[in-house]
Amino acid sequence: LPHGASWSMRQIEWFVGTWWRHLANASVATFDHSLTHFSEWASDAQGLDCLLAWLPQTTHGHEDLVTLQILELLEYAELRKLPALERLCDLVRGLEHHADRQVAETAERVTKELMEVIDPTLAPPRPA
Repeated sequence: LPHGASWSMRQIEWFVGTWWRHLANASVATFDHSLTHFSEWASDAQGLDCLLAWLPQTTHGHEDLVTLQILELLEYAELRKLPALERLCDLVRGLEHHADRQVAETAERVTKELMEVIDPTLAPPRPA
């Protein structure tokens, strides 16, 4: 894939929408397998760079649906800790006050999850 910063809004919308629709309509077995692939891509330096480029672009372009789809994909993804993950967390945290309530609420949940990846001591205790 080309670097995310060079993508047009139409390309971003196609890529994110394709992943989102695929996972939304997938069977349980397909969902797990596909989510693993998305998580690997999003945790890869290139995938993370794309997400870092796309979120500001979708936000400034008032593309609330695409922004929400990115956040929902991130909510389910299992990301690995990378240095750039903190920048992604900062971008997502900035969306917690977004005018669209769904975007704001989803950003709040994703921020908590990203913080737990960045610093596992922030994770709530697991029930015994």
